[in-house]
Parts: sequence; C-alpha cells; structure tokens
Amino acid sequence: MERLIGACVSVFRIAGEPEVTLEANPESVSESRLAAYRQAGVNRISFGVQSFRDEELRRLSRLHDASRARTAYLEARQAGFDNISLDLMMWLPAQAIDAWLASVDAAIALAPDHLSLYLLEVYPNAPLKDEMARARWSQAPDEDAASMYLTEVLDRRRMAGIWLWCTLDLRRQAVEEPDRD
Repeated sequence: MERLIGACVSVFRIAGEPEVTLEANPESVSESRLAAYRQAGVNRISFGVQSFRDEELRRLSRLHDASRARTAYLEARQAGFDNISLDLMMWLPAQAIDAWLASVDAAIALAPDHLSLYLLEVYPNAPLKDEMARARWSQAPDEDAASMYLTEVLDRRRMAGIWLWCTLDLRRQAVEEPDRD
C-alpha cells in the first residue's frame, strides 16, 4: 500500500495533503492492518456496514455482524483515522421504517465523519433476488422509501449536527464526464 501511494504521489502533481481512502468491510480489517494502512498514508477509511441489525446483515449474506461493525469503527479510530465513513443501505428486504431508523441511529451514535445512505438495488440474476422470492420478502414500497429517506433521516441528521452533503444524483441519460483538470 505504501509503495502504491508513493508511486501515485511521485507520478501525479498533487496539491496539498491528498485524501487517500480505503474502502473496507468490517470483517476484513484488524487492528494491525488498520495501523499498517494508516502508517502507509491512508488517511480516510470507508466501511461498508450496510446495517446495524444482525437479521438484515444475514439477509444480505454479509460476513460481519453489528458488533463487528462497531468494533471495526473503534479500531480505526484507535489506529489514528480521524476521517471515517460508514455506508448504510435502505430499502432492504422486509425492512420496516423503524428498523432502518435504528441503523441510522446506531451509525449516528458512533459519530462518523461521513455517512452515506444507499438504496439497495437488486439485480435480476443476483442470488438475493432468488432468496427474496423463496422467502417472500419484498422491498419497501416507494412511499415508505421516500418517507424513510426524506423525512426521518433528515430530521435525525439535523439533530446530530450532520450537514446535508447531497441527497440524490439524477440523470436522464448517460453523458460524458467533464474534464476535471
């Protein structure tokens, strides 16, 4: 990791202190790995927590549980990360609004520096789609998803002092990305 970061810094003109982010799942890190990533120059870590509810994590076939997600977060802080992001998914199979909000509250309680909230997208050939059909799970109807996202979550983030960064990116059709020189 250190060689990779060093190569990037030597090849590209980087102004100021670069943000170097590592995306990880809670089960894939350890105290020693986190310390090594930090030592190598990684200064931001983003954990794919997805949920703080064990039953939802099992439904998603995730390898970690809620306790491991909390522990990974605390280990990252202990390793010196002062920029930690948590990713949560909403609109999970059989997810009620109160269950979603419990995950949001658990994430806010950890005080991450960034919280990303995603809608679950189930692809046609995904094993989850077959499992949902067998178990007769459904995703929340559209009104529930809008309510979860736009009302309750925004109220909670205000109370927690979290700034609204962006809510949605919408695009009717693909367009060429602009130059970012």
